[in-house]
Amino acid sequence: MKVLFILGSHRKDGNTAQFVDIVKNHPMNNWFSPKFIWLADKEIKYCQSCYKCSTKMQCVLKDDVKEIVEEMKATDAIVYVPVIYAFAANSRFQAFLERVGYGFLRPQNRPLRNKLAIVVVIGRRYAHTSVASQVIMNILLNEMIIVGSGFLPLLYGQGKFPGNIGFDREGLESLYANIGRLIEWHNAKRVGICGNIVD
Repeated sequence: MKVLFILGSHRKDGNTAQFVDIVKNHPMNNWFSPKFIWLADKEIKYCQSCYKCSTKMQCVLKDDVKEIVEEMKATDAIVYVPVIYAFAANSRFQAFLERVGYGFLRPQNRPLRNKLAIVVVIGRRYAHTSVASQVIMNILLNEMIIVGSGFLPLLYGQGKFPGNIGFDREGLESLYANIGRLIEWHNAKRVGICGNIVD
């Protein structure tokens, strides 16, 4: 099972980096193959609202977004990992959502349809649920399947600023449960009514 993690943080030495280490050392990591895209490593221009994507079937701006879209199409599941700045998803992640959704997925008739997705929000203390809600609405717009395990994996940076998600045991338990559910859903999708492999 291929799982693509889209990381919104600009910092490679903070809580998101710790999150990456947690995923790499997940006890069920022999069941899935993680790939990480740091949006900080990519050139992502802002949508110009030129509407050329409506006739060209993809955005005409030249940057790394087309490459990211192809990675999204090629994976089995996508884990969206925004971080919170100013009570919202950080600007790079927001630009990513706009460009991918409007410039590619919409004119291409929602090619991520039926792919599995979860949202993991990383932040200090505030606005986790509102950021998660925004990304979930984006996932639903693209006709993907949101996988849940009771609670959203919202990771709070506890302790002295900027905090440490390693202290958020409840958040980490939710993360592990959600990854487990991704694996369950993937296996269920592969097996038909009579137990036959369907893909």
